This record gives sequence, structure tokens and C-alpha cells, in this order.
Amino acid sequence: MSDLGQLVRGFNIEFHSYADDTQLYIAFKPDEKDITIQQLELCIAKIRSWMIENKLKLNDDKTEFLLISSPHNKKNFDSMSIHIGTETVKAANSARNLGVVMDSLLNMENHVTTVCQSCYFHLRNIGAIRRYLDSDTAAQIMHAFVTSRLDYCNSLFTGLPGYLLFRLKKIQNTAVRIITLCDKQDSITPHLKSLHWLPVPLRIDFKLLLITYKILNGLAPSYLCELLIPRNLPRELRSSSSCNFKVPRSRTTSYGDRAFSVAAPQLWNDLPPEIRDAPTLSTFKTKLKTHLFSKF
Repeated sequence: MSDLGQLVRGFNIEFHSYADDTQLYIAFKPDEKDITIQQLELCIAKIRSWMIENKLKLNDDKTEFLLISSPHNKKNFDSMSIHIGTETVKAANSARNLGVVMDSLLNMENHVTTVCQSCYFHLRNIGAIRRYLDSDTAAQIMHAFVTSRLDYCNSLFTGLPGYLLFRLKKIQNTAVRIITLCDKQDSITPHLKSLHWLPVPLRIDFKLLLITYKILNGLAPSYLCELLIPRNLPRELRSSSSCNFKVPRSRTTSYGDRAFSVAAPQLWNDLPPEIRDAPTLSTFKTKLKTHLFSKF
């Protein structure tokens, strides 16, 4: 597969490969769309030839084409399509990426809807058998089927509008009420604390900070490491977890402030040094969770 990577790089196109799935992606300005499509088509044609030479087959009809833009630019791309072999693939409104539904506006609304549908299905089933379970068993089952889905790739929920976060918090609150058998009128905060569960917004912060710690300690992919720049320190000192990061300027709150390169440094710089200097990942997670619990 290393030959395929070299081939794609020759067209100045970025890519990610996951087992038998390869994704190509490229950023461009609205007035460069025709040149960009041509560039992608040439790259894919070369990939087809490479696959044929290696006794492989490209599934043209299974290839998805997703174009992500801001709402005011979306009308410029509604009719875009790409030719792949004998197929003409039109830009989709959404596409699944390792279990995450990415939409053309990158607002994560489709993914939140998918998560909610899946979680409510399991909540109904767990609720139906709750009276046969003790509290610890109910909590374990709830984590296996519900909260694990809320936590999956939840770093992508950074900066989501309140109405989407409310839908996710409602799922968590329902899960807590099923486990604790508390009344619907009761405040959910004491029960969250009794279960030692962080609320949804803090779980998102926890994931971002955990990724940042892994970056600093050489436990994350290189393409993530490149997104963080230490403040007033040479790159060689990146391994020092006590350093602060530069927070890049962003022009928009709906996209720029949600970027990992902006949100992660802001959260990390606000952490107390004793947490950032944790010697091991497990120690960092313990101290971080305790710190976040003090916020609610």
C-alpha cells in the first residue's frame, strides 16, 4: 500500500487509509472547483490503473463524494459531480466516516440524530429489564450500549450549538434516571456525581485534553502533532507537557473556533500545571477527571 500513498502525493492530494478504505481529500477555493475536480479525476484514474496492475478492483459505484462548505457557499457546489471510471458520482449530503456521519455543512446534526436514534433504541430495551437488574449491572450495561456511543469521537462535538448538545444531554439524563430509578422531577446533578459521570460538555473537553496529552507524549499520530505549536518554545521541546500552546486566530465561531488547533490549546492552557505534568496517561486521566468534576 506504500506505492498507493506515493501515487496520491504526486497529485498534491492528502489521504488517509483505514484497512480496505482509502479517503482522498483536498481544500480549494470556490473559483478553483473545476481545476480541483480535474485533479481528483486524474488521481483516481491513476489509482484505477495501479489497482489493475496489482490484480485489484476499484468499486466505482461504492465510491462516495462529499463536498464540505459553509452555508453561503453551498449553492455554488450543488451540481458538482466527479467521474470515476464509467460512473458519475454526485456530491452527497452526508457520508459515513469510521462510524461518524459527516455532512456537507460539517454541523454534525446528522451524526447527532443517528446517535440519538441508536441510544434511544437501547434505552428502551434496558428500561424494560431494569427491574431485574441491580444498580451496578445496570450501569455497566448502560455504558456498553449508550454512553459508549455518546463518547465515540465526541471531540467532534466541540463548539456545537446548544440545541444539539441538549439532545445529547437528554440521552445522558435519561440513562441516569433509568440506572438510579430517580423521579423525573429530581435534579440530575447529584445522580451524575453519585455515578461519577461527567456531563456531556465536560466529557467533550475531557476527550480533547486527553488527545492533547497524547500528542505531547508521543502517543498520537503525527498529523495531529502538527496542529499544535508551543508558545515561545522551540519545536524540539514539544515533549514538555508543561508548555503552553499558541492559540491561532479564527475568523468564525461556527467553524474556526471548533477546530482542534484552536479549541485544544485554549483548554490545555487553562489546565493547572500539576495536571499537565502528570507522569503517566492513567494519572493524567484521574487528575483531569477530578479537576473537571470540580466545575459542576
